[in-house]
Amino acid sequence: MASGMDPPDPYRVVFSEATRQQLLELLRRAVARGRGEQVLSAAKVVVARLQSDPLEFGEPRRELRALRLQERVAVVRPLGVIYAVDENRRLVYITAFRGLAGAEVEEGPE
Repeated sequence: MASGMDPPDPYRVVFSEATRQQLLELLRRAVARGRGEQVLSAAKVVVARLQSDPLEFGEPRRELRALRLQERVAVVRPLGVIYAVDENRRLVYITAFRGLAGAEVEEGPE
């Protein structure tokens, strides 16, 4: 538990195996197109921001009141991310990674 002078504990970021596979596929496509470092760097920035300030990062998408979550969307080029924040439990659930159109890593045929 943080005291008044200590920074708050970081949020814990979690995602499913399917979401992990989405990111790996985007990374694979990016590497094939010479953009692997950009995607990897963007993914690291996304996770760091979600750990530190997920409610300031991105834009609200909708409230999931029954689950007490706020769904949000954010972009760190060339990635987009959809996530939900449980502020009480300090958890962030990444539900999807997307390659941005025109960023040469988007989903679809190569």
